[in-house]
Amino acid sequence: MLVKFIEGFRGADQRMPLNSRPLTASEIGLIRRWITEGALNDHAATLCSKLRLPTFSVAPGHPLQIFSKVSGTADLVLSIRDHNNRILHSEEASVKQPPEEMDAGAPGQFLTWTINHESTWPLQVKVELCVRYAPKPVEVLLSAHNGNGSIVNTRKLIQSQCAPD
Repeated sequence: MLVKFIEGFRGADQRMPLNSRPLTASEIGLIRRWITEGALNDHAATLCSKLRLPTFSVAPGHPLQIFSKVSGTADLVLSIRDHNNRILHSEEASVKQPPEEMDAGAPGQFLTWTINHESTWPLQVKVELCVRYAPKPVEVLLSAHNGNGSIVNTRKLIQSQCAPD
């Protein structure tokens, strides 16, 4: 059934992925093969890269502005964490060329997130960006501004294992 929806058996306006370009014949072939092989290993960790900003001061009433620039196609997961590494906020974004309606932007464009400090959050948080599914090595900039004049940034990619969502 999944392949039928991807191939658009109900018409182009209902073809998956919605509001996006059709998958290529080779991409559909990979999905067919995955299904034929049993669609196993859904929970396997994948290779990814992470960027982490050091502990960062935030204040109620001042949104956290986060900026990133990725040199190539990738899937991104932005996380705000407390000192125990518990996720306080998480957002996913994708970067593609050309960008489609649901993508955050194209490679080389600045991506921006504005995140409001929740009343239950501590005054010190960690910012992490996980870069997944990049078909080739990418360069990434991650920067944060807390509204009080503090700005931190990094370009240091850390090779890691990322668990699926």
